[in-house]
Amino acid sequence: MILQKINEFRDLYVAEINNYAKRYFSDRQAFKECFTKQMVANANNCESIPNFMLIVRKKYDRDDLDDLSRSSQQQLDRYEGMGKKFERTAEQCVDIILQEIEIDTSKYIKVLFTREWFGPQAKPCCGTIIETTRDYWSSELTHLKKPLLAYFFYTWHKRILAHYLRNLFSRNTPMKFERPEERRKCAEQLRSEAATLNKEFQSWDGTSAENATEYHFNILSNIADVLEQTDLDSIVLEIATLAKKYPSLNMDQV
Repeated sequence: MILQKINEFRDLYVAEINNYAKRYFSDRQAFKECFTKQMVANANNCESIPNFMLIVRKKYDRDDLDDLSRSSQQQLDRYEGMGKKFERTAEQCVDIILQEIEIDTSKYIKVLFTREWFGPQAKPCCGTIIETTRDYWSSELTHLKKPLLAYFFYTWHKRILAHYLRNLFSRNTPMKFERPEERRKCAEQLRSEAATLNKEFQSWDGTSAENATEYHFNILSNIADVLEQTDLDSIVLEIATLAKKYPSLNMDQV
């Protein structure tokens, strides 16, 4: 009965979160600055509930926690399972915040590795994405609990990387270079942005040097190594190295 009521509460809570987000994204100005703070609070609340579930189990469930019988262990697993549902709800709240940031950076993130990103008339895409992320991190996100902050930055880094790679491998928006020098400059920009993004994300996520999160921006540097080559033998060698490091790349993408 206890778990049933908690599950019903969670369903209502998730529905309210989704409804709140839907209303926000339909008229962001009406919410001013309260939305992100509220979503951070929702995420933190859900992140705290797994520990609360064990307290509830110990206080109200008749089975003895020290009883290692099958029925007692199954009951404990049910409480832990309910706690994991709230953990996923916490991550859902973080995903909504990520959606907000992606909207704020959409005109920059969508053109990564296109002519709007590289060239004389290029937009400051990477810099704008970093500054926007820093604005969120230095204000509302400072209150996000560490596991959720780590989830936020790891998920956000994957989305940024996906936009780079999507345009890089797209047949619709191929980058064409007129001179070898242009290829080298593009490779330098890609390599520089990869290093900057990695440095910034490492400084934001709150992990120690011993437990540093492994981000994958280095794939952009590896692609830059291929991009800057001008002779066929070097290109073949770099592509072979790239394929060995990232076996999921297929021949069409290469």
